[in-house]
Amino acid sequence: MVIRSVSCIALIGLLVTGCAAPQGGAQAKSPPPRAPELDALDAWLGEWDVTGQVREVATGRMIESKGHESIRWSCDKQFLVEESNWGGDKPGDKESALAVRTWDPHAKVYRSWYFSSHGTVGHSRMTYDAASKTWHVQTKNVDPETCERVRGEMTIKQTDANTMDWTFDEWNDWKTKKRVEMKGVSRRKG
Repeated sequence: MVIRSVSCIALIGLLVTGCAAPQGGAQAKSPPPRAPELDALDAWLGEWDVTGQVREVATGRMIESKGHESIRWSCDKQFLVEESNWGGDKPGDKESALAVRTWDPHAKVYRSWYFSSHGTVGHSRMTYDAASKTWHVQTKNVDPETCERVRGEMTIKQTDANTMDWTFDEWNDWKTKKRVEMKGVSRRKG
C-alpha cells in the first residue's frame, strides 16, 4: 500500500512539473509542403525602380514620387520580404518601409503586413487573377498622425515580365471620405 501511494505521488509530481512522457504529436514536425500559390509571388522578386504620383485629396497637393524596392524570399520561400525607400523631394515626403507577404492556406488569400518609417502599421488581403496578371489588394491601418482608421484598395497589373502598373486609393474607415490617390509604375532593374 505504501509503495502504491509513493508511486502515485511520484506520478502526480511528474505530471505537475511537466516531466511526463510526451503525448502524441510531441515529436519535431517537418514543415508542411510549400503552397504552390506562393509561386505567383515570384513575379515580384528583384530590384525595382518605382515612379508615381500621389495626390492628397483634402489639399489637392500633388507629389511626384520615385524610389527603389528590393524584394526577396525568406524562411524557405514561405514569405516574400520587401524593403523600399521612396517619396518626393521634401524630407517629410520620404518614406522607407518593410512589407511581408505570404499565402494563407486556410482563408485562401494572400496576406501582407506593412511597416513604415512614418509609423504606419498595416495589413492587407490580396487576391490574384492569373488570367489578367492582376493583384487586388485591400488594406487596413491606422494613420499614425491622426489615429484615424483608414482602408485602401490597390490594383497591381503586371504588363510584362519587368513592369507593374499600380493604383492605390485610401479612404477613412467608413469609406465616406477619400484621403489619397496614387498611381505609378514599378520597373525591374537589370
